[in-house]
Amino acid sequence: MALSSDNKKKLHRERFEKRTIECMIRIFCEYHHENPVCEECKELLSYAYARIEKCPLIPDKPTCKNCTIHCYDKKHRERIRAVMKFSGPRMFTRHPFLSLIYLKNKFLDSRRKKQKKLNQKSVDKRYGVFLRYFVKRMGFNFLGGLCRRTYLITEPL
Repeated sequence: MALSSDNKKKLHRERFEKRTIECMIRIFCEYHHENPVCEECKELLSYAYARIEKCPLIPDKPTCKNCTIHCYDKKHRERIRAVMKFSGPRMFTRHPFLSLIYLKNKFLDSRRKKQKKLNQKSVDKRYGVFLRYFVKRMGFNFLGGLCRRTYLITEPL
């Protein structure tokens, strides 16, 4: 059974997220609890794995800091934030390859955001002026604001 490219991408991203969170928890636990992974951190790791598997954004998931969906409940969110805050700077020395992939993903997130803003501005520039001219020319001045709001949301023709 061959996997489609979307499924491969999703599987690859899920593995990367799991590997990264596991490395971060190991670094945190080695320093604070003086063993590779204690019971408390194992529980946090299994919870993080469950959250990653259920993530609806996984192929194009942004970094946790920029994510719009809050995966963790309040108790686990505070713990995972402490782990990430401590382990993040240490990842560059302990796991440089994972850190480079993380930076690549972070860079792509920012590019996606900028591209989305630029696309919206270009649609406004192209069709906003056209619709205002069309509405005035055809004598539909009373619909000006309504037409502009309605048609700017759709894709370009």
